Amino acid sequence: MQASAYCNSCIAIHGWGSHAFGGFKAHNDTYMWLRDSLAVDVPRLRVFIYGYASSPAADDSIAGVDDYADTFRRLLRSMRKGCQVGPL
Repeated sequence: MQASAYCNSCIAIHGWGSHAFGGFKAHNDTYMWLRDSLAVDVPRLRVFIYGYASSPAADDSIAGVDDYADTFRRLLRSMRKGCQVGPL
């Protein structure tokens, strides 16, 4: 489907200590509700999944929630450059 065919977008962000894809499905299951239900039940919906390194046990990273949020905001603005859309 072409980008102009979408009416709405959904950006899913997994929780702290979770996985971008695995955070939205049951353990040991292939059913992923964002892909298998939401995108089917809501016509013309574009679904994005944003993943980031979120292991709270990772001592080698000094990044915090604010750093991840800033990175996400920059990436989102970069994706939207040149688009005729409303504000974030």
